Amino acid sequence: MSQPSKILLDSPPDLDSSAVISFLGRLEHPVEVCHGPGDDTPCPLLVGKGCEKVSSAHGIIYHLDLDRPAHREILREYRRQVPADVPLRVVVQPGQERTYADLLRGLPVWTH
Repeated sequence: MSQPSKILLDSPPDLDSSAVISFLGRLEHPVEVCHGPGDDTPCPLLVGKGCEKVSSAHGIIYHLDLDRPAHREILREYRRQVPADVPLRVVVQPGQERTYADLLRGLPVWTH
């Protein structure tokens, strides 16, 4: 039997992600959560270190705030580094799909 596909969920620490994690778990997808960069700790992707969470994911749900420049840069790095066969979905706030249309072009977008 093949190993379950791990999903990386990038979401802010103040967002209750338990429903998404539970749903994916019922579908037998283990979930690894990343809360994005801290104020004093940059995302390893942005400093050229790579990220084990990203490189080992079989799918990514990106739910960080695109109004923050560092979060937009992380999404750009995902687009550069994540293989095309790894599904990448982006969750945005209403209106962000228009504001960041160029960055989101070609990506499935969910509005929350």
